[in-house]
Amino acid sequence: MKLYVSCKGQDLIPIEHLTEYQGNLAEMSKENYAKLKNAFIKYGICFALTVWKHEGKNFIIDGTGRFRTLTKMRQEGFEIPPLPIVETECKDEAEAKRKVLLGRSEFHKTTDDGLSEFIAGAGIGFDEVRSDFDLSGIDFDKFDVNFNTEPEIKAKTCPNCGYEL
Repeated sequence: MKLYVSCKGQDLIPIEHLTEYQGNLAEMSKENYAKLKNAFIKYGICFALTVWKHEGKNFIIDGTGRFRTLTKMRQEGFEIPPLPIVETECKDEAEAKRKVLLGRSEFHKTTDDGLSEFIAGAGIGFDEVRSDFDLSGIDFDKFDVNFNTEPEIKAKTCPNCGYEL
């Protein structure tokens, strides 16, 4: 199966011309590998990798998980097209490593209320969100209860006659 690119980057580079840079900084679970693999099959390659061109190499600053997943998919027989990249400038390795950390940073968190509001009316159900995405900040067990529960209607009492509404 051939994957497709569904975004535009600054350039396209064959996967074999990219070099990992972050080492063992982060790892991906088998479950998240399966989610990302399925996302590539469903949506194509929809985000560019960020690359630092240094000493004749294309070091991946942001997108290592996507690169590793695509590399494994290639070993499984998938045809991987040239990947979209954007270049970042780094004055030295220290700045490059700072940018790797910057790319890994999560300065904002997904909230239960925000997620409910975002998916409401879009035809995106809880089961799809739970199975297809990895959203830090969301306790999916708690979210499931809140998402699938009708709002509680509190009784009101008339201040004049005491009748409960």
